[in-house]
Amino acid sequence: MKILLVTFLALLPGSVLAATPLWSLASPDGRCVISVSLGKAGELGYQVEREGKPVILDSPLGLRRDDAAFDHALQFVGAGEPENRRETYDLFAGGASHVDHTLKRRTLVFRTAGGARLVLDLAASDEGVAFRYRFPESNPGLRVLQTELTAFTVSTTARGWLQPYHAAGDYTPAYEDFFFHVAPGDPPPQSRGKPLGWCFPALFHIPEAATWVLVTESGTDSSFCGCHLGPDSQGGTYRIAFPAANEATKRQTNSVGPEPRSKLPWTMPWRVLVLGKSAGEIATSTLVTDLEPVINFNYFGSEKHCENCLYIVNTSGH
Repeated sequence: MKILLVTFLALLPGSVLAATPLWSLASPDGRCVISVSLGKAGELGYQVEREGKPVILDSPLGLRRDDAAFDHALQFVGAGEPENRRETYDLFAGGASHVDHTLKRRTLVFRTAGGARLVLDLAASDEGVAFRYRFPESNPGLRVLQTELTAFTVSTTARGWLQPYHAAGDYTPAYEDFFFHVAPGDPPPQSRGKPLGWCFPALFHIPEAATWVLVTESGTDSSFCGCHLGPDSQGGTYRIAFPAANEATKRQTNSVGPEPRSKLPWTMPWRVLVLGKSAGEIATSTLVTDLEPVINFNYFGSEKHCENCLYIVNTSGH
């Protein structure tokens, strides 16, 4: 009996013998799914599917703070149940004057060996998925985020439409270059300035999944910097990059580095993946504004705010 059991176990695939913990969240219509995994070394990763086909392949998650590392040796603490959140508001501009969407939300909690906690918020709508990091503890001291390890891995057969991110100059980076048709691994071209990477948003077509995906961010506030993608995309992996140290208002000098810094608790921007079967569906999506927080303005009343300078009236009451 023991010999038979050993033989049976030897025939099982490694994924069955040592299954990686996995937490998923699906959109209300079930088509868009984001799944988060915790590897053997305590490292976080994720993948995204649309209609059961991979769009974002296994990609790393993680952060390094000046006092703690959240990229390895993490331990799972708990996972909340999926919850519905309704987003209802009016747009001043765009393809839809009134938005009424339901998003699924779920929260995962992890901790380091030293006890520092990391919260990963997941969101899924019929238009795509998103995630963001949070540090939930309270601490009046200023913490610095040294590195964000978030990446987006697409198939090497994917094709992208990306805009180069320029080195600092009198008028750059200014998001005023052309969008180039590129393949994963292609370096950003020398165009209107010296390229240091790729701008957000970044559009890709994934032929195997018959899906278009727009990679961008949402919910950036004064505690965080506007990010872009680094220049190296070998193997189809595009990584989050912070601004360069010399990026500043013309003739101004930064007193601190470009790394984000804040007291705790600290909520970071959403990393957004808008999904659709056509580029037209991407263009008409409101997922970025669905995820924006409510900001109060004296003139307009209670509204939502988007870093793309589209202002929208909030009517949801939250």
